[in-house]
Amino acid sequence: VVVVSCHYGTEIMNELNQQQIDLTPKLVEWGADLIIGTQAHALSTCEYIDKPDGTKAFVYYGLGNFFSTMYNPKSLVGIMGKLDVVKDADNGNISFENVKAIPVISHFEADYYDGDWYNCAVYPYSEYTDELFSRNFVEGFSRGSVEKCLSYVPKEFLSIE
Repeated sequence: VVVVSCHYGTEIMNELNQQQIDLTPKLVEWGADLIIGTQAHALSTCEYIDKPDGTKAFVYYGLGNFFSTMYNPKSLVGIMGKLDVVKDADNGNISFENVKAIPVISHFEADYYDGDWYNCAVYPYSEYTDELFSRNFVEGFSRGSVEKCLSYVPKEFLSIE
């Protein structure tokens, strides 16, 4: 399995940029089976991409932050990729099954902007309560802002566990 991790994407943007659009198919053409995007501090979409041999590669364009104390609501939502890698013993082809994008939330609290942070933790989105939203220090961080970020992840992969 050829796994490529790309440090690409536009800072704090969920949308793909031209570099991602242009480079990702080339990586697949050059042999990548799985591409994992990092860097942009905001999650992005994911998809299967056709490979020249007729099989499919998979790309997580941007996992976002696993944990962050950045002050942008988009930077507090990330995804954990989860999938099963299957290798056909007869022909050596690689495929991916049970592909998931599991959302996680970065939580931190503070009394003021330049103060100390406390209660810093990562939560699965499924466990992030309204009370936690009310205590998160980032202004404008809400269930609505999370749902907007998650709208970039195709529903077939989104797994709120």
